[in-house]
Amino acid sequence: MNLLSSGDTFLHPFEDDESDSETTEFSLMGEIERYQIEAEFKRLTDKIRAQQDLLHKRECISKEEVTKLKAQLEEGNKARKLFKEKCQKLQDEVTSLRKEVNERSTTIKKLRERSSYYESLEATILSLKEDLEESNKQNK
Repeated sequence: MNLLSSGDTFLHPFEDDESDSETTEFSLMGEIERYQIEAEFKRLTDKIRAQQDLLHKRECISKEEVTKLKAQLEEGNKARKLFKEKCQKLQDEVTSLRKEVNERSTTIKKLRERSSYYESLEATILSLKEDLEESNKQNK
């Protein structure tokens, strides 16, 4: 039982007629109470130290986790930047390929038009040649 919390007061006036045994008893009570207070104080300070140590450990762990998360975030940002750069390069390549396909389509269209023109011209030449040969046959 804690003497401080019991609510009883052990203070008695000392008179000259009291015996030494009572003085010693009160003195011992004071020492016991002092030891109890010191023991409680030590227990509480040990508990506070233990809580501070635990808090310090948790802070260290938290700092390590924050550092790891920051590193992961930085890696993620680098990966995102590389991804964006690659996407941009692919978009540029697609644009370039579309332009090349359009140019080739235009070239093919022009070649077909020229081919039709030359086929028509060849047909005209053949027709004229036949007319010329027939005309030469008739003139002979």
